[in-house]
Amino acid sequence: MKKGIRHFIRKYFQKRSIIQASNQKRIALFQTFDQIRTVAILGKSPQLEDLNLVAQDLKNSGKIVSLFLILSSAEVEKTEGMKERLLPECYLIDPTEFSWKGRLADSNKNKFLQMDCDVVLDFASNDIRFHQLLLSHPCRFRIGLVSCGYPLYDFCILKDDAQPLIDVYRQIKKYLSSIRQAQ
Repeated sequence: MKKGIRHFIRKYFQKRSIIQASNQKRIALFQTFDQIRTVAILGKSPQLEDLNLVAQDLKNSGKIVSLFLILSSAEVEKTEGMKERLLPECYLIDPTEFSWKGRLADSNKNKFLQMDCDVVLDFASNDIRFHQLLLSHPCRFRIGLVSCGYPLYDFCILKDDAQPLIDVYRQIKKYLSSIRQAQ
């Protein structure tokens, strides 16, 4: 019983702090795919193969890419072949470093917040821990997979559970290539 109440209280405060952060006055700057120079990608470890493909495609298009995963370094050491699959521009965010309110310890948070990027792609959309990070980032264009009850993304696309992440990325790329800037 106690654990259930603590879980409910923690989720309540996490969502409350996210809603407060989402109320900030911010103007989105929609950019075409060609205008984007730097990209931060948020994701989870089960998506690593697809995230690597997305990052590689972005790099092949001349973009500077950084990947942020919720994954502990101890988990990387335990999982066979995981270390080899991580790209050099991949930063690990240890899940134990989140406070009960959903905020991240300063060291890893600063790596993300200090990254100057044009776009943040959130492929871990249902993870409330990333919502706080995303809302704290000063980038002008946020892209995500699902909509939530508060303004989180500037551009949102729906993803079917059976749909591979790389296909969703291709859709995003197609839509961003189609955006026309106002004259």
